[in-house]
Amino acid sequence: MMRSFEAIDWYVDNPLEIVHDPGNIAVRLETEGIGISVFVDGTCIGCGGVLYYGEKLAEAWIRVDRKGLEYKREGLRAIRKGFRIVARTCRDARIFCWVDDSWPEAQRMVKWLGFKAGDETKELNNSIYRLWDYKNGDDVNGIGNSSIGCGADSAGQDDATASRSPSRD
Repeated sequence: MMRSFEAIDWYVDNPLEIVHDPGNIAVRLETEGIGISVFVDGTCIGCGGVLYYGEKLAEAWIRVDRKGLEYKREGLRAIRKGFRIVARTCRDARIFCWVDDSWPEAQRMVKWLGFKAGDETKELNNSIYRLWDYKNGDDVNGIGNSSIGCGADSAGQDDATASRSPSRD
């Protein structure tokens, strides 16, 4: 089952990647973005979406419970379906994400979703992360276009958010 992301979904039992929650990021993801959560037998096995930085820029994110690995085929289909919904909703925005260079499975997944690796990198928690861009509006992976635009107002952006967003093209 899929439904809209709620902040409580961020706290999956056993996440693949340990990410602390600075400044209650889960609430920001719910209120300043759009996301989808996937459930099996009433348990959230993963969630993902985008966090808006104004109407033309959005950062993609995903959180998967290790239990979700038991449902590889179904889980991957749900991730792709959920991302297509999110991408349609933000068709006019540049969607980007940061992926750990030492995590080939994550790199394969974002490539499969339609992202393209860039040259820009940053160091975070002793790991190198690479910037990946999604080519939205180009009918990547057959998602097509929608008349819905991306929705947050950039005036609500704080300095910390602005500093970690890549520059606009």
